[in-house]
Amino acid sequence: MDKERFLLLLTRYFAEEATAEEEVEMRQMMTQYPELKQSHDVMLPYWKRETSEKSSDQSFENLMRKIQQDSPEEAPQPVKKSRKFGFGMLSIAASIVVVVGFFYLATDSSILSRFSNAEKRNKKGERSMITLSDGSKVWLNADSKLSYPKEFEGQNREVSLDGEAFFDVAKDARHPFVIHLSQSDVRVLGTSFNIKAYHDDETVETSVVTGLVAFIADDADKSVRDTTFLKPNQKAIFQKYKKTVEKLESPASEDKAWTQGSLVFKATPFKQVAKVLSRAYGKEIIFENKDILNCRLTGTFNESSLNEVMELIAGTQDFDYTITDKFLKINGTGCSSHE
Repeated sequence: MDKERFLLLLTRYFAEEATAEEEVEMRQMMTQYPELKQSHDVMLPYWKRETSEKSSDQSFENLMRKIQQDSPEEAPQPVKKSRKFGFGMLSIAASIVVVVGFFYLATDSSILSRFSNAEKRNKKGERSMITLSDGSKVWLNADSKLSYPKEFEGQNREVSLDGEAFFDVAKDARHPFVIHLSQSDVRVLGTSFNIKAYHDDETVETSVVTGLVAFIADDADKSVRDTTFLKPNQKAIFQKYKKTVEKLESPASEDKAWTQGSLVFKATPFKQVAKVLSRAYGKEIIFENKDILNCRLTGTFNESSLNEVMELIAGTQDFDYTITDKFLKINGTGCSSHE
């Protein structure tokens, strides 16, 4: 681990002088070395407090408040938000002093124990509910991780999610709530919505139950970020590799059905069905006939055991299955049609 290299990248990033390649390198180092990610998380709120660059957050807050007050018939059109040019060479030199000091404080275990984020990680087959310090509630799905501060400080309430969660955010117009995801963010003032953002999925999905949600995704060159506003029963689907966002009408009750122990599939390819079943029931899925991956499933399963789910599925498709302690094995000729 090259701490000096990470410190340089972090300094440039905080000063908003990092190139896209340097930012990617920094995030890769944090992924590879969790202790560096902890240092970043500890330093970030202090750095924000040291700078006066709050105009963009204030503008967002004012915009969201105006939108909610006006209650428009149509959601605003996506807007472009460009990164501001950095502080300049003099500011970088000053920022190095601040970042270096915070970096070595942040790597001290006693400091980390006091200020690092709390973390809730669910295994496959496990769901949980978390109440945050502001009263917001988060239902965390299986095979998911939520990082959050023990106490919210500063202008924003910020958490990080890898996986799926349903949020019921406490209203606080002065402190926007921000969920950091892979290649995207979600920002709200007080609302309820579902986010599905597993790191190994090709898409990030956000659907709204109540209120207004701003879904903010990286553009292809990462120099600008597209913002899509969502109202109740609207969903944004972000294609990570194509860097595209699709906005569509979708019943939010279906996207949050998992919080009640239900599984909802609508012409869903079995490749995706397998991921859902694996996460929900904690089994590794093995397809002995890969053609079955192209079959599609439509159905709703309410608080059903894995055996009950498979009995119903097998009754509509030409295959059989075996369930063991660790595996679900599926075999057979599969479906007669891929639709």
